[in-house]
Amino acid sequence: MKTTIKSIVLALLLGSVFTASATTPTKTESKFKISAYKIGAELKLKLNIIKTKDLKVKVEILISKKEVVYTTNVAKDVTNLVFKFDLNDLQDGQYVLEISDGITTQTKEFNISTK
Repeated sequence: MKTTIKSIVLALLLGSVFTASATTPTKTESKFKISAYKIGAELKLKLNIIKTKDLKVKVEILISKKEVVYTTNVAKDVTNLVFKFDLNDLQDGQYVLEISDGITTQTKEFNISTK
């Protein structure tokens, strides 16, 4: 009887150790958050960035994940920022909005089709 109880207690302890190690996050949390959405029926895009202070962030728009058509850097001391992009000058095609702090990169894909 004592051996059975010890076995059950040992199994519970080992199970809790494996459960705790399985729930430990291994992914690095991003120090910035973004939201991007189209404004009305026009070819305009609004990008909101919320980030921690002392973090430099780079914003790029790429066509087909290759050619950079727009780039800017967000200063370290800025924590909240709103960009409004006028996309009327861009040709039809698949684009990627890429925001990176050098460690973490977040992307949003969008398509421009005027025809």
